[in-house]
Amino acid sequence: MKTPMLEAKRETSNFQARLNKFIDWITTPWVLLSLFLVVILAYFVLSPFLEIVKTTFTVQLSDVRRIPGSEAGEFTTFYWFRTLISDMRTNLFFKPLMNTLTVTAGYTVLALAIGICLAYLVVRTNMPFKKFIERVVIIPYIIPSWPMALAWLTLTKSDTGGGGTPGIIQYLTGIALPEWVTYGPFPIIIILAINYFAYTYLLFSAALSTLDSQLEESAIMHGASRKTIFRKIILPIMFPALGSAFILTFSKGLGTFGVPAFLGVPRRYYVLSTILYSQMQNLRSAEGFIAAIAMVLLALLLVYVNHKMIGVRKQFTTVSGKGGRAELVDLGKWKYPIAIAVVVFLLAASVLPAGILFYNTLMERVGDYSLSNLTAHYWIGTDPTVREGHIGLLVNSRIWKAAWNTILLGGLTGVLSALLGILLGYAISRGRGTKLALILEQLSFLPFLIPGIAFGAIYLTMSAYRMGPLPPLYGTFALLVLVSTMKRLPNATRSGTASMMQVSMEMEEAAMVHGASWLTTFRKVMLPLTKNGFMAGFILTFIGTMKSLSLIVLLYTPSTIILPVITFEYANRELRQLSDGIAVLIIVLVLVGNYVASKLTGAKVSRAFGGGE
Repeated sequence: MKTPMLEAKRETSNFQARLNKFIDWITTPWVLLSLFLVVILAYFVLSPFLEIVKTTFTVQLSDVRRIPGSEAGEFTTFYWFRTLISDMRTNLFFKPLMNTLTVTAGYTVLALAIGICLAYLVVRTNMPFKKFIERVVIIPYIIPSWPMALAWLTLTKSDTGGGGTPGIIQYLTGIALPEWVTYGPFPIIIILAINYFAYTYLLFSAALSTLDSQLEESAIMHGASRKTIFRKIILPIMFPALGSAFILTFSKGLGTFGVPAFLGVPRRYYVLSTILYSQMQNLRSAEGFIAAIAMVLLALLLVYVNHKMIGVRKQFTTVSGKGGRAELVDLGKWKYPIAIAVVVFLLAASVLPAGILFYNTLMERVGDYSLSNLTAHYWIGTDPTVREGHIGLLVNSRIWKAAWNTILLGGLTGVLSALLGILLGYAISRGRGTKLALILEQLSFLPFLIPGIAFGAIYLTMSAYRMGPLPPLYGTFALLVLVSTMKRLPNATRSGTASMMQVSMEMEEAAMVHGASWLTTFRKVMLPLTKNGFMAGFILTFIGTMKSLSLIVLLYTPSTIILPVITFEYANRELRQLSDGIAVLIIVLVLVGNYVASKLTGAKVSRAFGGGE
């Protein structure tokens, strides 16, 4: 018969066993690190998003007069009513929403088509010039999208309604292109598709390279055409890769700002990101944040749909223990024409925009493309009587300061985000399959879903007061580093996780068995083995930060200004020679930075994509 004393001892023993088990678990290095990182991400990533939501239900001080009988800080549904129900709803929300869906769906489909075709031609055919194409294909992604928009304006605008001065096409041919070619959804779709097709190319080519060509050969033996094989065999097997490419491409474009600002706003074609910027400029932050919430919800909905369609594993087996072959498709007499067409397209998408922008900087008068109109003033001129006293870019101390700020911001953000990415990658890989690792992974991905301009706007609000252990950062360079690091964290985390997944736990355990502490093991064993993953995260973050406009456009001050923001200022003031010149400088800085980092470490952007995204 069980006595109360025996029962009490048994319960005490069970409790002690559970407590000891919990202590053993919580003192595990990856658990401690995970809990620390969850707190960091919850405060610096989740907190800003919750602050966005809170702001839309709180009376702002500047709106007390617009809301009779209200006081600042009170709960209100005024902003949601005005945005979604009032007579202003069409212009404030629904029209920008429809424009966003139109543009995003359009460029996503086009980017997928371009990426799939290029990947198939490079991986599965005997098309020549493959090595050159593989080097050039990533450049359109490296080049910022908004300089491409400026180049598009120079190329296509007309003096009959597309900007006041003739573009290159009209100057050379006399043909004035219709305005819809220069402004509106058509050019936005074209530019963003060219900028983002690299996602599909890299993911699809990586998956396609593992596909055994015996599947295609078997289908051919049964009478299937190449078109049928591609549609019914290759595309279904590649569906997980395509799903990932679709999410990355679609989500990235939801919050893009520069291209719609240059090619849409001048003709009042607003998308959610540009209406958000307009609202912030007009001190209507609460209404602007509703647009931001809509963008986040759209991205989350997309991720959910992809999860349901592909499933939890996101994997179709194409690599087994059996030997696989990858027979190349013979393009016959078409291989050289196709290769030349691909090379021309890639050069037009990468070299041509930079060339157009550079030539534009040499024109004394905008719209006159004759050799007699060339001048070097906008690069090295010092005459204060020319163009409102604006001297050349290379002799302008403000430009040099902004260039240094840009490089410093890219470097610091790259190092911090890559280091955080490695730490997150360690915690996620070692805790794979646990709820803690899942929470950590989802938190690290959240910044990707929050539009850059909204992310920057909420940090602008938060930086006015103490942020936990951090002092108020408003107007400081540290604020730019913090917001850039948090926003670029998803790329670095994907790269760090992929690298850590390749390192066996046995090496870590062996070091600790020989008396090394976890910190020593991580520093001397784990970090050297994941060097490529660290540099991949650094390069991808460095590139993204150097060309960032939407994230910083609301945060900069005269002392912390960077090159992309100066470009935006000059373009809005119709100082195209100066804005285009800075765009060229940014392109050069990004390409040189990528080249130097790749040479020093052997890491490439393509590797960063493959591992990080």
